[in-house]
Amino acid sequence: MKRINHQDYLNELGKKLNLDLKFDEEGLCELVFNNNDVISIKSSEDDQTIILSTVVAEDLPENVSYAFVVDLIELALGPCITNGGNSPVVGRDPATGLLVLYEVVTNSVLLEKDLFSIFEHFTQLKLGFIEYIKTNNVIEKQDDVPLSNLTYKI
Repeated sequence: MKRINHQDYLNELGKKLNLDLKFDEEGLCELVFNNNDVISIKSSEDDQTIILSTVVAEDLPENVSYAFVVDLIELALGPCITNGGNSPVVGRDPATGLLVLYEVVTNSVLLEKDLFSIFEHFTQLKLGFIEYIKTNNVIEKQDDVPLSNLTYKI
């Protein structure tokens, strides 16, 4: 498989967000948007993956609905049922109890898809999931918020 430079993909993402993005010495780049939401982008050149991750909730609401649990389980199975095995996944970090959304993006996916579109979908899912947890209800399809309407900083 062709080895690709993850920094090149991060540079393209940065251009579309009007930011100068760089991985640190540990291969990590963190973006803060809406003043307090953080999305981490981790490069693992050895594993040929980029991992997007973000916290969507400190914990689950006290009384969650059956529909919420079903949606959570379906989202956790995402990579098993999507084409190419690449989709966002949600899980609970056992060490912290945080509900985390993450996506493992392989080099083969990067060769087919633009990192910006992957990041855009991931960000929209994060925002939708936060709203879903707040309301503890099934959310009807809503219009996406363009990333250009969000304020980012590194």
